[in-house]
Amino acid sequence: DDDLNIYVVDWESVHIQGTDSPKVFNYGPCVHKFARDGKFIATFTLENLSEKAKEKERAVPAIDTDGDFALLIVPQESDRELYLSSDSAGNIYVLDRDTIYKLSSSGEVLARFHEPQLGKATDITADGNGNVYIADTGNHRVVKFGPDGSFLLSFGRYGESDGEFMDDLYIVMASD
Repeated sequence: DDDLNIYVVDWESVHIQGTDSPKVFNYGPCVHKFARDGKFIATFTLENLSEKAKEKERAVPAIDTDGDFALLIVPQESDRELYLSSDSAGNIYVLDRDTIYKLSSSGEVLARFHEPQLGKATDITADGNGNVYIADTGNHRVVKFGPDGSFLLSFGRYGESDGEFMDDLYIVMASD
């Protein structure tokens, strides 16, 4: 980000309070925040992992940090790719398949918007106005959303000519 903090998108397991024999942990996407010198600052989860999941998920055997048997509730498709960006206001954006999470620099989820028409999203970036751009490889296009998640425009299509895309797309926004 503009303060030179470093963000890493990853997965986190969180103990569900009130489960002790065995302990049960939820497993979900998170963002780790580090200072410019690499010192760990905090971990932010995208969803509240401290409560029991409402929908049925699969539980797998695990060993907790004490070496005891535990259960780990793993969401479907936990091997999916996650993408990350930040804007000049310090907001953090995480792209998880067809859902975009906007977090404050302190990890508060400010917005969550879903775009079911993304074919295969492969990258995310944001501009200085909080607009979000998604590299949608599956549909050979770039999609732009407003700061509130509203669809603004898309451009590109399949092909080898100017303005057309063929392979995996990645996108970055210049600071100006």
